[in-house]
Amino acid sequence: MRRFYLLSFLPLLAFQTGCTHREACAGVHLADAAANIAVLASITNPEQEATTADDDPGPEQPVVMVPVVRPIPPHEPASKADVPEAERKPFDLGAAYGAIARVDLSQCKAAGLAGGYGKVVVAFDRGGAPLAVGVELPPGSAPAAQTCVTNAFQSVHVAAYDGELVNVRRTFYVS
Repeated sequence: MRRFYLLSFLPLLAFQTGCTHREACAGVHLADAAANIAVLASITNPEQEATTADDDPGPEQPVVMVPVVRPIPPHEPASKADVPEAERKPFDLGAAYGAIARVDLSQCKAAGLAGGYGKVVVAFDRGGAPLAVGVELPPGSAPAAQTCVTNAFQSVHVAAYDGELVNVRRTFYVS
């Protein structure tokens, strides 16, 4: 065992100088390698067991295997990352765009809503209801039309979904 242990380090000792050309390294560092082998030979193998003459192991005892019962830790609910993608309901952006496009703003014309392009931002909660609505009215609209348009977009609902809160921005046209 000791010879094999020493011989396994021989290639490492030969290349400890970093030289990779056999012809150049052939005899140059052979004395260093021999000295290193002598040092390794003096080291005992720590895996060997030391015994003395008065050590009597005695009769062998049969080994009995006893199953170990460990308590099951309490169940923790799965995190959202552990839920398979098929069980998650993603936010349906197309449905949100469709719901925003179907809002009827004709009743807001009486409150001073001018014709033209406006912008709306609707923040949806996970239940599909709007949390907040921000509106930029078409130029020339009366301030009273702001409340009417905001209330009209508050009626938008989408299907419930899993995940983060979503803001949907859309441009609308008033004819």
